[in-house]
Amino acid sequence: MSAWHRIVALLRKDTALAVRDWELAIFVFGPVLALAAIAMVMNMLEADPPQSRIAVVDPDALVVGALEADPLIEITQAQAWEDAEAAIDEVHIAIDVPPGFIAAARQGQSPTLQVLQNSERIVHVETAMQRLKPTLAALSGVKPPIRYATRGTDSASLAPRARVLQTCLLIQILMICVLLLPMSVGEEKESGCLEALVLSPAHMREIIAAKVLFSGGVSLAASAIMIAIFAEHVVNVPLVAAFVTAGALCFSAIGVAVALSARSRKHGNLLGSMTLLVLLLPTSIAEFSSESVDWLMAFPSHWLAQGLRATPGRPHGLYLGLLVLTALAAALLALRALRRHEGARE
Repeated sequence: MSAWHRIVALLRKDTALAVRDWELAIFVFGPVLALAAIAMVMNMLEADPPQSRIAVVDPDALVVGALEADPLIEITQAQAWEDAEAAIDEVHIAIDVPPGFIAAARQGQSPTLQVLQNSERIVHVETAMQRLKPTLAALSGVKPPIRYATRGTDSASLAPRARVLQTCLLIQILMICVLLLPMSVGEEKESGCLEALVLSPAHMREIIAAKVLFSGGVSLAASAIMIAIFAEHVVNVPLVAAFVTAGALCFSAIGVAVALSARSRKHGNLLGSMTLLVLLLPTSIAEFSSESVDWLMAFPSHWLAQGLRATPGRPHGLYLGLLVLTALAAALLALRALRRHEGARE
């Protein structure tokens, strides 16, 4: 039997065990259902949205006049862009309309509109953008080729729904690979199944590969469903898919390395929870603070979180490379741990 056939057999074994594990459904479908619920709530709120508050810098006063005609838009006029930025906590979005903007749009010159989004008002930001764009189209008389230079108050340049998707993807990948996997391997140790695998014809590297591929595959399948829900709001689908794949493999390898230290399912749950906390807490802190970001480069979860944003100006190639290298390093650690386990058995 070839190595590939042995890995497939191990994958079938893991799948059969997972089907009988009700907790797998919670880890896989929990974030998916949460994302679907968030999308539903957003749509319900947008069905009867509140008044949109927009800070506007408009030397020509043409855009201001058009927006003021909409009863669902409340305008805050600013003399300079710095004043609009200072007022962002009181509004949903701020826009900087350059002189001659509408005239340039009517001539098809692709003018750029600078937009600052209040990242703390997720639903209201999208509602304001949905009201702004038709107003500009009606004002120019045609569908203008307007370019929107958009960024959030945290300089993330991330649309609200894309930010929700990024958070759910990160949590789902970590839960499956870092929490569920150690629990599963701990249960195999407790039942003696892992010892039987070590004594089987399967090589240790094949056992590690099967574990990584199984948890990574489950995570990828769940991520694909989540991306499909918010596909129209993803900035760069191929780039996000690349980071989901690299992240799933990386954290699966980390999960296997952690799992081989577990003596039972309960012990695996404890180790996985501690690892999840270590990986997730610093990234969560970074979401609410713009300071002390440099030290986060030590955490693979930060590389994945930044890559899932898929926004320009970030070293995506560096993050992908770091995730792949971490996956290889974790797989080697897991292989050494399995060899020590085999030596202890002998």
